[in-house]
Amino acid sequence: MEKRNSPLFFGIFVAVLTIILVANEAKIIAAEIFFTKGSRLLQNNKGNYAQQLFQKAIKLNPDEPTYLSTTALEWAKAANSPTAIEKSQRLANAAYKLNPNNHLTLKKLFNTYYLLAQQDKHFLQNLDVVTSKLQRIAPTEPRTYLYLAIDYALANRPQEALRYINKALELKGDFYEALVLRESIESTTY
Repeated sequence: MEKRNSPLFFGIFVAVLTIILVANEAKIIAAEIFFTKGSRLLQNNKGNYAQQLFQKAIKLNPDEPTYLSTTALEWAKAANSPTAIEKSQRLANAAYKLNPNNHLTLKKLFNTYYLLAQQDKHFLQNLDVVTSKLQRIAPTEPRTYLYLAIDYALANRPQEALRYINKALELKGDFYEALVLRESIESTTY
């Protein structure tokens, strides 16, 4: 009797497992569709609609750091209320927790925390964490040193900022953004 029920049990198990996997894959695909549509809306300057689609993507796939970091950045851009700032911070922290060593995630988080630090200087700590991590994982990337320079400039530490600008320029002599930042710092410092 047991032998006859084993194939039936196995068949039911496989069917249920297949349904679960297909449903999960459908959620991931739907999340990706929402995120892609939101990204297109963002390119067309329709940030409010994009935010709604990004939130739907996160609801379907809350463990995707790209969704989290992109949405955090958009909330930071619209940081016109304590709620927007809190949402941005929460999403950015979640993205960092899920993907702390990903260069692309860290670059997006740099932009997020930079915008937030302009609103409230206590976000400089988050900016410091991100720039330090970027320096460890991408030490030959000129933009890493530009980010460090921006971090120090925002913290009103121009000498350290200039040191990192010079490092960025050592790596890429014609780095326009670094040249502009250096000129700006030198004109206000000297």
